[in-house]
Amino acid sequence: YHINDYHGALAPLYLLPKVMPVCLSLHNAEFQGLWPLRTKDEMKEVCAAFNISKDICTKYVQFGNTFNLLHAAASYISHHQKSVGVAGVSDKYGKRSWARYPALWTLRTIDSLPNPDPTDIAALDEQPVSVKNIGIDQEAEAKRPEDKRQAQEWAGLRQEADAELFVFVGRWSKQKGVDLIADVFVNILEKKPKVQLIAVGPVIDLYGRFAAEKLARLMEMYPDRVCSKPEFTALPPYLFSGADFALIPSRDEPFGLVAVEFGRKGALGVGSRLGGLGLMPGWWFPVESNATEHMLSQFSKTIKMALKSTQEERAILRARSAVQRFPVVEWRQRLEDFHRRSITASRSIAGDNAYYADLELPPAGGFYMNDNASEFSVGGDWRNSTMSAPGSPNLGAADDRHGMIPSSPLASPRVPAGADVYGGQFQQQQQSQNYLTVEDSSKRISNRSSAESFYADDPDRRSA
Repeated sequence: YHINDYHGALAPLYLLPKVMPVCLSLHNAEFQGLWPLRTKDEMKEVCAAFNISKDICTKYVQFGNTFNLLHAAASYISHHQKSVGVAGVSDKYGKRSWARYPALWTLRTIDSLPNPDPTDIAALDEQPVSVKNIGIDQEAEAKRPEDKRQAQEWAGLRQEADAELFVFVGRWSKQKGVDLIADVFVNILEKKPKVQLIAVGPVIDLYGRFAAEKLARLMEMYPDRVCSKPEFTALPPYLFSGADFALIPSRDEPFGLVAVEFGRKGALGVGSRLGGLGLMPGWWFPVESNATEHMLSQFSKTIKMALKSTQEERAILRARSAVQRFPVVEWRQRLEDFHRRSITASRSIAGDNAYYADLELPPAGGFYMNDNASEFSVGGDWRNSTMSAPGSPNLGAADDRHGMIPSSPLASPRVPAGADVYGGQFQQQQQSQNYLTVEDSSKRISNRSSAESFYADDPDRRSA
């Protein structure tokens, strides 16, 4: 059972004393699913709402005086799998989350399972691509002026081909650093008459609300240079391909898919190097402190460094962004290994109480590579053949709502061979991709280049 963040973290607790193998992916550990447990009445009310006993709540869920769903998943994996089966969605985010959030300190360690680019479904490269041999994509560069003009027209800005167009797309919150944008661009707009700014996204917290007020004032001061839309808005594709720079000054960023999305289209990232950020070409500053003064200083210097770059340098970085890879194939292989280790750890501790106890694991590469995948991953009743259906915790209610779960509630219907799964998309990918095997593991490093490889020729000019 794979848990994403705190959502669904209680599911394996309902199966106790039978032990389900569990994995936990940390996409954003800042959100943990909290309810207060300050009094006995609050404990009783919350336990009744989630249909769990006080003992289960105390052992797995309660963290201090709060009902913490993320802590429940961490406690379960710590207790039943010796901390095997927890991963962050980038190489750095797992360690950063463990250091920042005490609710995860019951775990000994947190692994990494870096997110892929969902559009990168091609097979792995046989040979690593040398960034030094990547030239400017003249065809893509020729389309950029028209895309920029359309983006400026959409935002109501002055249409200038030589304008320096910055774009921010995301939640307006402290985590995303939108307040830093509002503060820094007061001086940037005053001193750099060619700079234009587009900021789009929903307001989430007070930081976002204050930023919206400041950006609204900047719109009044520079009506043809600033566009602020603090709301959910449909974004045209030319907003990504027409922008010069994508602003990503996050205080915390698990993976940073927005940097990949903008980079693929030609907008170079300008922001903080943490979590998954910094893997795409751009200008990234290290975050040594979350203090606002430090963030403002670093962010301002990085923007100025980006503005000093030449058009040729930007064109080369855009060409490199187009070939930077985050393959789905590699992620799938790592996910399979992640699941296998979690199942093995769970079985070794649970003994007779383990689910999957009488079902052998498929051979290496079997979960996603086996042509008869339904035999292992989606077929039949995967519980012990001799196991009865688990019971739901009874909190004393007299009615049947807290009774036994109907027979085989977790059985998955067998998917017939050749069935149209996900509209045939999965099968098409199976036919078109060369799935990663054990022998292909040496190719992983070549397909996920670090940010440093892009700046090896002149690191001082492209890192703050």
